[in-house]
Amino acid sequence: MHLQTTNWGLVLDLKGGKIHSLHHKEEKVLGTYNRIDGKGGNTHLCLPNFGNEGSELGLPFHGPARNVLWSVKQKRRYSIVISCDISQTPAYPADLHVEQSFTLQDAFVHEVKVINTGKKAVPLNIGCHYYWNTPQGWNKIKINGEDVSEKIGVNGSQTLLKENTFQFPHTSYRITQTGFSDVVLWTGFIVKENKKKFDEGYCCIEPVRGGESFFGSPESLLSPGEEVSTSFQIDQIV
Repeated sequence: MHLQTTNWGLVLDLKGGKIHSLHHKEEKVLGTYNRIDGKGGNTHLCLPNFGNEGSELGLPFHGPARNVLWSVKQKRRYSIVISCDISQTPAYPADLHVEQSFTLQDAFVHEVKVINTGKKAVPLNIGCHYYWNTPQGWNKIKINGEDVSEKIGVNGSQTLLKENTFQFPHTSYRITQTGFSDVVLWTGFIVKENKKKFDEGYCCIEPVRGGESFFGSPESLLSPGEEVSTSFQIDQIV
């Protein structure tokens, strides 16, 4: 699926509801990469769990949302809404209806909405595994003025504000968000001769609804009929 404006270009893959690429003018913002560990990587949704915390409930790493086939609910000139349904497991007793909306105007806006269509409350985390293009490497990347490059090398995290500045060696982005508390920082690597060798052409800056202890907490529970949403806006590329 393609969406194009004067300044923005978006390519979506309905298999997994993934962002294959996002461009602003001639600048790649998010991309698809062949990782050093032999896997492919591009932007996808992590839901209802972010990492391994859902394994005891029969949920795969990063959740099933990135593996199902999404359908187009609505497409307009500068926006598109895609949706999927995630079925309950014996240990995760609720069905979820999930929608992602992508809007290209002055800014790029990615919104996620989740509704519990089942009859029991279940824990819910939402993470967006964004693969940011770093043509000059990710060393010295700053979030709100703080250098986070060391955290990228150790799968670290950083608090996310409502309004943020992401400074890359080649450009900067203004980020406005709702519904997220932190970002997880990472890039692909292999271990060779007891040393990590990293991918340099991208890094993952991944907003999450809650950190490691969030999933399963009272704050994470989504009641029957309840809806939770997040938004992430990228604009003012300098």
